[in-house]
Amino acid sequence: MDTDSAARDLDILRAAVGDQDLNYLGFSYGTALGAAYAELFPANTGRLVLDGAVDPSLSNEEITLGQAQAFETALRTYVADCQLSSDCPLPAGIEEGVAVIQDLFRSVEESPMTAADGRLVTIGTFFSGFILPLYDNNNWTLLTGALDQALQGDPSAMLQLADLGAEREADGSYLTNSNAAFIAINCLDYPMTNDPAALAADADELAEASPTFGPYLAYGGVTCDAWEYGPVLEPAPASAPDAAPMLVIGTTGDPATPYDWSLALADQLETSVHVTWDGEGHTAYGRAGDCIGDLVDDYFVDGTLPEDGVSCD
Repeated sequence: MDTDSAARDLDILRAAVGDQDLNYLGFSYGTALGAAYAELFPANTGRLVLDGAVDPSLSNEEITLGQAQAFETALRTYVADCQLSSDCPLPAGIEEGVAVIQDLFRSVEESPMTAADGRLVTIGTFFSGFILPLYDNNNWTLLTGALDQALQGDPSAMLQLADLGAEREADGSYLTNSNAAFIAINCLDYPMTNDPAALAADADELAEASPTFGPYLAYGGVTCDAWEYGPVLEPAPASAPDAAPMLVIGTTGDPATPYDWSLALADQLETSVHVTWDGEGHTAYGRAGDCIGDLVDDYFVDGTLPEDGVSCD
């Protein structure tokens, strides 16, 4: 389940379908998988696009901290956008609006809410529902509606968002095992501390960097402490000097894979070019319009790479 093993599986798939090279579009974690493939099988790389890049040189704690900071920035961008609408349930002023959300989080943490279907909505579920629409600014209106209801005492819409993110069906079953896979992969890819003092120090740093979300992103190492298998990989910069040219894409307002990570990955992959989307949300291709879309399509269809440093808005 570790990323290097998954990259070797990709090469088996490539061979099984009879392709000489792997042509690959990787989003988010998929960028780490694509970079690992390029490092392990440089002679088999075809046209690789890595969108919403992860920096493989970062530790798990550094990744969590970067995401906490990026989500805090995205929250303020969302609040400012919300306040432009007469339907926004938040008061004027970005800090004032954020304070209302922080107070709501603390309230749910202290006294979990009950949805219309009778399910208990704890802070973990509420947090999951709130954070999901921040991945795509096209869904900010859904967040505003769910936030409005929650401020009036009804968490049902926020619970629906949490279910959507977890791929939970109405009968309590799940469409995929993606959440379990995420745990397995991370626990094998990253050494994580379970030392109480170190975890507490990380929690303090997260809370300072992201007062809204940081407290709910802390203590992740506890999960892997309970995992049966220890890590098999160590964070390290990507290096694939003999790979075919690759395209790395970063989104300036990406809350899940901060923009700087895409610059770092492009710098590590010697044969890559970097493209920027000046936009909000997680990843670009398929959401960013024709500028990014045409650049990626031209690369996949014709093998034409854009100039390094191109920016789309």
